[in-house]
Amino acid sequence: MPTITSSGANGIDVNSLVSQLVAAERAAPAARISSNESKAQTKLSAFGSLQSSVDTFRQALDKLNNNETLNARSTSVGKPDQVAVTASTKAAAGSYRVSVESLAQTHQVASAGFAGTGAAVGEGKLTFSNDNASFAVTIDSSNNTLAGLRDAINSASGNTTVRASIVRADDGDHLVMTSLQSGVAGELSVTASDASGNPLPALPIGGLLPGDPATLASFSFSAGSSTNGATEKQAAQDAQIIVDGFSRSSSTNSFTDIVEGVSFTAIKADAGNPFTVSVTEDSSSGKKLVESFVAAYNTLQNSLRSLTSYNATSKQAGQLQGDATTLRLASVIRNELNTAVGGASENADTLSELGITTDAKTGALSIDNERLDALLVSQPDAMAKFFSGDDGFAARVDTALKGFADKDGLLAARSEGLRTQLKGLSVQRDALDFRMEGIEARYSKQFNALDTLLTSLNGTSSFLSAQLSSLL
Repeated sequence: MPTITSSGANGIDVNSLVSQLVAAERAAPAARISSNESKAQTKLSAFGSLQSSVDTFRQALDKLNNNETLNARSTSVGKPDQVAVTASTKAAAGSYRVSVESLAQTHQVASAGFAGTGAAVGEGKLTFSNDNASFAVTIDSSNNTLAGLRDAINSASGNTTVRASIVRADDGDHLVMTSLQSGVAGELSVTASDASGNPLPALPIGGLLPGDPATLASFSFSAGSSTNGATEKQAAQDAQIIVDGFSRSSSTNSFTDIVEGVSFTAIKADAGNPFTVSVTEDSSSGKKLVESFVAAYNTLQNSLRSLTSYNATSKQAGQLQGDATTLRLASVIRNELNTAVGGASENADTLSELGITTDAKTGALSIDNERLDALLVSQPDAMAKFFSGDDGFAARVDTALKGFADKDGLLAARSEGLRTQLKGLSVQRDALDFRMEGIEARYSKQFNALDTLLTSLNGTSSFLSAQLSSLL
């Protein structure tokens, strides 16, 4: 009799047979999951790219919504080493004759020389004052040295008036007291008194003699007094400039209220020698923002066109071709770009009237610089009125995009939906793997059982063959 063949020991490759059967059963659902994953991942990537383009476009819009930049002023200074000038949008264009008569100075007085920072200075109170503030320090046995006095002044809780330091010179150590406020209003007055508040006697003419007891009167000072213990090292002085023949003083070197919208900062004095300061409209910064806006829009437009297009020749569709959210976004942007802005300048309430036109085929924007420049000459504030403000073009378009591009907008929702879909597909893949493991185990069990049966049948067949042979 012929021999019956089987698996394993009987000639059938059980492992290969089981693998092929499992692979055949896995193929269709695995392919479906992979296809869905690929589509979801492609769309997720497309929405991410679109979100990035929209965000860049919104950033360009945000920068355009800036009246200070769109309506900027530039300045020209005849002697920039003498004064720095800035102008805000409130400044009117014009020229001014300016001269810097003096700079602000900080009042400074100093004591006579002492024989070191540990030298005694006397005890009592020193009261410091200027036009705006006053405070006192008490000097006793715990701090009655030159260094102790310096530290007591600088650490006093109410001190907004003076800063003390010690300067060493050939004739000894001097306590230098410098006002914390520049200008005449910061002029220091230093009064010495005993612990009870009684004024200390003035120093003798010529100052203390060797052996005289130390006294806080050595640090007293009052402008114009003949009994000062301290010496004036730098007088308090206001800054002064003259603009078109009108004089203006300041305790600092800054002047912000001479001409509306124009700030002057004095740098160097040259009394009696005026020079010209000019303020003009500056459209260059605004034009750069418009150029950035056009570039960002064109990038967004290219992204939308690429994602939603269909190539009839290659029969290739964009990643979001036919997607309702993307098509609606494109439509909203187109409508906003073609809508006039209320409150804008006459004959400058649309992009096209500003010289920003749309290509009929590609939808891309371009700037007619000659037309825009001519408009800005006749209407310097045209760009600011069109783009900036709560009702301006930039704010209006950005508001229209919020529902799409904000964190809880449609683009984010679509992306989150795709991520959820990918997670679900991953769960399906895991479930398929688990099911295939069960099927593989079942097939292995069945074919191994068949192998055992065939082995038994082959044994029986051999026995019968032997018995029949013995009968012949």
